[in-house]
Amino acid sequence: ELKAQLVLFNDNFMDRHGRAPTRQEKEPIRHLYEVYHSFKKEMQKLKEEEDEEFNHADIASMQEEAKQTIQVQLQSPPPTAKKGGMFGK
Repeated sequence: ELKAQLVLFNDNFMDRHGRAPTRQEKEPIRHLYEVYHSFKKEMQKLKEEEDEEFNHADIASMQEEAKQTIQVQLQSPPPTAKKGGMFGK
C-alpha cells in the first residue's frame, strides 16, 4: 500500500506538470520513501536469512542421509565373491 501511495504521488505529479518530480519536490513525502526503503531493506534481510536457514537445514538433512547410508553399508556383509574371484581364476 505504501508503494502504491508513492506511485500515485508520482503519477499525479506527472499528470499535473508533465514531468517526474525532483528530489526537492518529493521532500514533503520523504518520510514515506524512508519508511518504504527501510521496509524493503528489512524484507530483503529476512529473505536472505530464510534462504540461509533453508540451506543449513538442507545441508544438515543431506549429512544425516549420508551418515545413515554409510551405517547401513557398514552393517551389511560384503558381497560374496563368486568362484574364481575377481580375476576369474
